[in-house]
Amino acid sequence: MALLAGGALGLCGATLQGVFQNPLVDPHIIGVTSGSAFGGTLAILLGLSMPMMMGTTFFFGLLALTLVYLLAALQKRESTLVLILAGIILSGFFAALVSLMQYMADTEEVLPNIVFWLLGSFATANWTKVLLLALPMTVAALVLFKLRWRINLLSLDDKDARTLGVRVTALRRGVLLCCALLVAAQVAVSGSIAW
Repeated sequence: MALLAGGALGLCGATLQGVFQNPLVDPHIIGVTSGSAFGGTLAILLGLSMPMMMGTTFFFGLLALTLVYLLAALQKRESTLVLILAGIILSGFFAALVSLMQYMADTEEVLPNIVFWLLGSFATANWTKVLLLALPMTVAALVLFKLRWRINLLSLDDKDARTLGVRVTALRRGVLLCCALLVAAQVAVSGSIAW
């Protein structure tokens, strides 16, 4: 499971660095990890099962990504700088919501589960979790592999990529969706692990 989680984060990080033309970008910076962590914390607080937890982590990771795009739309442009800054803002917002969930949790039973899960661990690894991580990772990895040449063109300026026939906005959104799937699956099975 550690190999799959590391592969998911590595694939997501390398892809995001190419898309944003910035070697420092990772899933934490665009807010997906914090959104997914909030979804997982909420699932633990509500006592949901592992598949439901994966659903909530993906939903809130995707919600964080959608909010990043909405904040960028308020600026009436979708530049990489605006997307990164919006992601940092939302990362802090979802981290505050996670803290609120910890404050509201029962200190005897639920809070220790939330804290241990947020620390990130492979101690509870089993074949069900491996399968829950392997399926979305395979789908996202195949899509990203198919788009690899277009993703490489995103490392050029947007104008140059458009000249070469790449629909930059649609490709960027599709890649971010695949990265949200990768991160949400990883966060669901092992907690928030820094890349």
